[in-house]
Amino acid sequence: MLCELCSRDVQEIGEHHLIPRKFLSRRRRAYAVQLGRKLTLSLCADCEHMLHATFMLSQLHTELNTLEKLKSNEKIRKYVEWVSSRPEGVVTHARRSWKGGKYE
Repeated sequence: MLCELCSRDVQEIGEHHLIPRKFLSRRRRAYAVQLGRKLTLSLCADCEHMLHATFMLSQLHTELNTLEKLKSNEKIRKYVEWVSSRPEGVVTHARRSWKGGKYE
């Protein structure tokens, strides 16, 4: 199966909610589906972990809520470039760094 972000062929794929479930009520979810908006992406565990280790939910909700926006983000682009060169099966989980009272 292919990860939609890094395009690696991996054995397991998970669902990443483009708008975190915390911010998406049933009514909004139904409306988004009615409009034909894609609500989830199929991502490998490494990409999913990197997104949640690097960005706050509010950032994912407001700034990075489409595949195009994710792919155009500089941090994500650099990570995808790096992780794409890694062999399948190598765990590449990113760490969350704490600086100045907030995660970066």
